[in-house]
Amino acid sequence: MAKKRNCRRNEKERQHHERAVALRKMPDEQLVRHFDKHFEAGFDAGRIGIETAEQEAGEKILKAIAGIKGIGAATIAKIQDAVQEITGGAEHGT
Repeated sequence: MAKKRNCRRNEKERQHHERAVALRKMPDEQLVRHFDKHFEAGFDAGRIGIETAEQEAGEKILKAIAGIKGIGAATIAKIQDAVQEITGGAEHGT
């Protein structure tokens, strides 16, 4: 595969190339730290997103159940307690 000439690259391609060269020049220890840092940041962001989605889903379920005829306040309270246990004790309201 022929090497692409620098004059034929657009700005985005030049930036990607510069980052790739910088990564290739890193020593092993620095490279490992770099990837570990980015992996942990992505993992934490995903975990927080999942927790938020679980809470929102629990709230939606409680609102839907509260609107069903024949389900009293006591049953709704029991369901809220169960949802709180599952989602980690977060407060839910109807």
